[in-house]
Amino acid sequence: MKKKSHGRNSLESKAFWTIVAGAAVFLLIISPFELIMHAYTIMTNYKRESRLDLAYAVSLIDPQYLEDLYKNTKAIYDKTPEELKQKQFTDEYRQIFVPLVDEQFLDYRRILVKCREEKELVNCYLIFTDEEKERFVFLIDGDKNDYAYLPGQWLSNENGEIEDLDTIDKIEESKWRLTITYGKLYGFTATNYIDLYDTQGNWIGYGVIDFSVNDFFQKLFDFLKIYIPFLVLIVTFGAHAISRILKRDLIVPLDNMANVAREYTARDKVKQTNVTHYFSNLKIDTNDEIQDLWESMVNMETDISETMIRIREVTEAQAKLQSKQDRINNELSIATRIQEGILPRNFPAFPDRTEFDIYASMIPALQVGGDLYDFFLVDEDHLGLVMADVSGKGISASLFMTMAKTLIQNEAIKLHGRPGEVLKSVNAHLMSGNEAEMFVTVWFGVLDISTGNIVYSNAGHEYPAICKEGGKFELFKDIHGLPVAAMENAKFREGEFHLDPGDTLFVYTDGVTDANNPQKERFDIERMLEALNIKPDGTPKEINDNVRGAINQFMDTEPQFDDTTMMVVRYYGPADRGEESENHAQAD
Repeated sequence: MKKKSHGRNSLESKAFWTIVAGAAVFLLIISPFELIMHAYTIMTNYKRESRLDLAYAVSLIDPQYLEDLYKNTKAIYDKTPEELKQKQFTDEYRQIFVPLVDEQFLDYRRILVKCREEKELVNCYLIFTDEEKERFVFLIDGDKNDYAYLPGQWLSNENGEIEDLDTIDKIEESKWRLTITYGKLYGFTATNYIDLYDTQGNWIGYGVIDFSVNDFFQKLFDFLKIYIPFLVLIVTFGAHAISRILKRDLIVPLDNMANVAREYTARDKVKQTNVTHYFSNLKIDTNDEIQDLWESMVNMETDISETMIRIREVTEAQAKLQSKQDRINNELSIATRIQEGILPRNFPAFPDRTEFDIYASMIPALQVGGDLYDFFLVDEDHLGLVMADVSGKGISASLFMTMAKTLIQNEAIKLHGRPGEVLKSVNAHLMSGNEAEMFVTVWFGVLDISTGNIVYSNAGHEYPAICKEGGKFELFKDIHGLPVAAMENAKFREGEFHLDPGDTLFVYTDGVTDANNPQKERFDIERMLEALNIKPDGTPKEINDNVRGAINQFMDTEPQFDDTTMMVVRYYGPADRGEESENHAQAD
């Protein structure tokens, strides 16, 4: 008998232990999943049944009595000094709430006691919350007499006696989630909650039920004691049988192909001029995937030979393709410079006007963007302010942006600056031939330079922020309408607000608030206002740079996915304010 080679024995051994390891990993993945699903089903049933038990017990309590008990208990609790609350188990504290324990109270407590006893619960009680101190304050406690709390006594999150209130809300809303704790007296205990309401439907507190889940864990443990040894036995015998089959049908054919592969890789494939036939000389007829592999190796020989020829051809063509890509990059660079030329970039924008100061910036997500800002004099006493965001990005959005900017400025001058009428006219122009179905959100306002009044129309754009002189930036929730080019014959409502001398207006696109950090969190409105209020009395450029710096720090290494555009307008008042206006202008 031919002696088996060490290599083949090693491969057989590896196959055996690979099967064992694979099966073990599979079982480690599947078994917890099955246990989790089983546990989920049980916990869902526990949750549903405990809610029904608790809801039934609460339904037997007169709602008006419960509301009165809540109001009286809370009123006494709120008036009691904190020093005395810390001594809740003293007679002095108990005597404050004893008048609440009348015969009617005892009747309703018996209901909870009966529910606890008949359902074999750990406890069943009603509470309201002291959110400031994170406490449960008892209304009715269904616990045993020796352990029952009076109205007004409490449990504290600080002492680890209850969950935090946010977790309780999640548990109450969940279909399966419960609080699981372990104690020496009751073992594993689960806690569930239901909301309590007064007679007007206002939330006043929670109904709480504690019940034992020891039988649940015991059943899981008994199941595992049988399940795991059985699986180990099956895996061992199965792996041994499979490895023997693999040796015959897999290992030997693979060993033969490995020998041929070594001969194949030893040849010089780069300099070959014809198709080789190493694998085709090896005949394998197993009628399974091994044969498929052998046939694939035969095809591979031909493919590699042909591929080497194609690589030479592709290398030559690649030089031509690189030249074409350079031309595309050059065209994009030109488009970027054109867009930069379209948007006003010179600051101060109106060096001869002391009534106001402006600074704006736009950073596209791609080489060209779809955001738009603009400012222009409608006439000598009216300043047009535009902030817009075209749907989409890239060259198409940039072209649509260019059309929108030109139309808004032209129509504003033509229609003497009425924002609603301007956007209505622009909408009609953009809807004509808009086969790409693009649209643009627009905030367009016209500042009356002599009075500080701004008439605006918001077409689906972000809310602006306003800072009164000496104050902080706050969000101004203006009147919203449909985006421009979203619907034919759309009407755009107008609103109005006033800027006093020294007030500042900030408008922006959603690229500011939607900027993401590596954890996929949004920059959002709150962070934007924090950045604006780093130095709310700074120059428009300083305010713009503060927001830009905050966004960059927040994004960290996360790439920019949307155009980011901002504009800051400081109003100094009419020119006849004299030296004060000049000083403001010089400061900016």
